[in-house]
Amino acid sequence: MKCVARWSALVLFAALAACGGSGNSTPAAPEAASGTLIESQVTTLPKEELAALTSKEYLLYLPPDYNASEDKKWPLIVFLHGSSPSAQEQKTMAMLRNDGLMYAITQSGVRPAAIVVAPLSKEGWGFRREAVDAAIRDVQARYKVDPNRVSLTGMSLGAINTWNMSLSWPYRFSAVAAVAGGLQGEVMNRHIYEDRFWGQAFKALAATPFRVFHGSRDTAVPIEYAEHVAGLLIAAGGNVELRRTDTDHIGTAGVAFTQTLADWLVSQQRSGASSEHPTIDGPERYTGRFYSLGIDQTGKPVDGWVEFSQDTASTLKETGDGWGVAPFTFVHLGDSRFMGPFGDVIWFGAPDPQTTQMQCQYYLDAPIFGIGSYDIYGARRLPSGGPC
Repeated sequence: MKCVARWSALVLFAALAACGGSGNSTPAAPEAASGTLIESQVTTLPKEELAALTSKEYLLYLPPDYNASEDKKWPLIVFLHGSSPSAQEQKTMAMLRNDGLMYAITQSGVRPAAIVVAPLSKEGWGFRREAVDAAIRDVQARYKVDPNRVSLTGMSLGAINTWNMSLSWPYRFSAVAAVAGGLQGEVMNRHIYEDRFWGQAFKALAATPFRVFHGSRDTAVPIEYAEHVAGLLIAAGGNVELRRTDTDHIGTAGVAFTQTLADWLVSQQRSGASSEHPTIDGPERYTGRFYSLGIDQTGKPVDGWVEFSQDTASTLKETGDGWGVAPFTFVHLGDSRFMGPFGDVIWFGAPDPQTTQMQCQYYLDAPIFGIGSYDIYGARRLPSGGPC
């Protein structure tokens, strides 16, 4: 599984390429002229957290009258950018200034009555969930942020990760706006997940207001992907406004990122907002080793194992045979579904009647280098699990 997940993420990045510290001390916020953008980086987290992050930089906007009051708490808008023009080059700060909401601020005169943070991803294939979380927490530590008015928006690849972030932290954001994006697996594979794959995951988002913008002439991320994910949330009782526009992929950004959207995001609030994930129900059911069938960089199948262990009350850690990288964190979505750091979802099922442990883990299998097929693939528990 580990090879499939890692290389599938690279395929996603390539498909969208044409789209567009020390300790716990709290340093003083940098000086900034009113209404300007600041290039900054995460500095307020513990050293071990900082060392684990590839992406630490972010672009920050402070409203013109931010310094007018010492006591006023401000809304925070989190913006996730699209991919770079080429899969061979990383996104830069200069590119980020011309992306989505940041372009609207620098070029179109949009002035949010809020702090805006735009994390810069250097992962090469999207946003690692923990890196976005680190940028949010850093801004909250350094600036006057109202914790009940933290909203989220993103464009293209950023919109895909907006859905990932929302599902991972369903009680955190006061409002969400996804522009020209959909669920990661669907966009990556041009494949519609069966609705049962998501279980009850979307029910936790029912209290969060969503606006979804998508162009009818979008060929990079066809509009049916936005329609499907919006439908999943509506079916779960969610509050979703889907705005279909007569635009292509890039053109949708101009329609979406306006003063009207900024004002709407700022106006929403969530009493008792929480950055907790849904608590794992019976964590002992999910831990243990599972058979792993991956594909290496040459397209050769590789057998091995992956192991899941409990990390916190709401997360699992995944490592495996010859892993070679830091463990992946999977957050609980509810039922027996978990989401990985880049939006990949695994689903545990078929509990053993004696031990109650889940005997199989499932994920969407996608063709890599022309090998494989579209299906939900099951990997059995080792050493005695039966076929999935």
